Amino acid sequence: MATKDPAPGHVRPAENAPRSRLAYIDNLRILLTVFVVLHHAAVTYGNLPVWFYTEPAQDPTGGLLDAFMALNQTFFMGFFFLVSGIFVPGSADRRGARSFLRGRLVRLGVPLLLFLLLLRPLVDAGTYIEESAGEMPYWLYYFVSWDPGPMWFVETLLVFALAYLLIRRFRPPAPERIARRRTGRLPGPAAIAGFTLGLVTLTYLWRVLVPATTYWPIVGLPTPAFLPQYVLLFTVGVLAYRRGWFDAIPRAAGWGGLAVALASLVFLAPPALASLETALLPGTWGSLLMAAFENTFAVGAILFLLWLFQRRFDRQGPSAVSSPTTLTRSTSCTPRCSSRAATCCRGGRLRPWPSSWDWPPWPCPCPGGAPLCCGRFPARTVSSDTGAGRRPGHLRRTGPGREEKRIETLGPGVPSQDRDRSTCAPVFTHGAAWGLR
Repeated sequence: MATKDPAPGHVRPAENAPRSRLAYIDNLRILLTVFVVLHHAAVTYGNLPVWFYTEPAQDPTGGLLDAFMALNQTFFMGFFFLVSGIFVPGSADRRGARSFLRGRLVRLGVPLLLFLLLLRPLVDAGTYIEESAGEMPYWLYYFVSWDPGPMWFVETLLVFALAYLLIRRFRPPAPERIARRRTGRLPGPAAIAGFTLGLVTLTYLWRVLVPATTYWPIVGLPTPAFLPQYVLLFTVGVLAYRRGWFDAIPRAAGWGGLAVALASLVFLAPPALASLETALLPGTWGSLLMAAFENTFAVGAILFLLWLFQRRFDRQGPSAVSSPTTLTRSTSCTPRCSSRAATCCRGGRLRPWPSSWDWPPWPCPCPGGAPLCCGRFPARTVSSDTGAGRRPGHLRRTGPGREEKRIETLGPGVPSQDRDRSTCAPVFTHGAAWGLR
């Protein structure tokens, strides 16, 4: 039976290509999404005023949160781009360029538009009221302060996918060349060291033009100083799929990555922190030290986590199959949920939404986070004599003289006004976990 030749730019998946579902990659995506949630929770109570709502800690924990964010920033978003790059060429091979483009516009473009048109007006309302309410109407402020917010990753990933298609158009993948270059093994230590050195050099030179504290309005990229890392790690993901670099990561590479990450913390982090003032200036030794620390730690940590998850966490239960997709889609409601929860818990006591921000209970795409976003916690029916919690909407029959009432609680039998911020944090985590599962 005759078979049709593939259309130009369309490649049949190779027989030795990675299997369709990589459990350890799915588990890594779950871990990275948890890092995203923790990162934005930390920025709320840290000392860096770069979030929709901040309440800096009045004790040393604020410094610990800043340290966590700085260390997390060195690798977690670059790791996200690497993981995303792994799946781009295979998807384009299976579907063809046009179908792949349509799929990316739906999967990435639609959530981006939904955030810009529906969620962003809500998360920016507080900033408008505090800073610009008397200067301009809200609709004008909305366009003047335009940016994709936390959806910048989706926006950037869409641009990377379009760039890949453009390169693919001018240099179509040839099955013979792909099969010839597929080694099925990780590059050696010299190649990884050379890549790290190139990444450090490119980052340092890039920061001469784009200093570390730069923010790009309209485009909304909050960390353009890390753009070389994002581009190169996305490229590594694409090449890793084609050449089978991650098919079987050797044990020595995993432990070597951990050793490199720890060595960068011991030998590069202290001098980089000592020269922090000059590290933010372009073309300085401090900037070079900071670029060396960030990217060396990133390469080591990523290599170790890839090996660890491939070796130890390469399986999932049936309920976890859809988790990564749901996780990545649900990050769009992170600012709404975290800002709302932090505002309600400010000052160490749970309190209602400020009257100046008093809008109707807007819906939220994060199911478990909806009570937080809408300012209503699940109501439990509590018997006045036992305090036993009941499900919302379910009343318990009691005998004569035994009064029963409905109160708003954050836990079984505990009124919301008696819960301080230390107990509110697990509630937000619980809501986010349900919304992101």
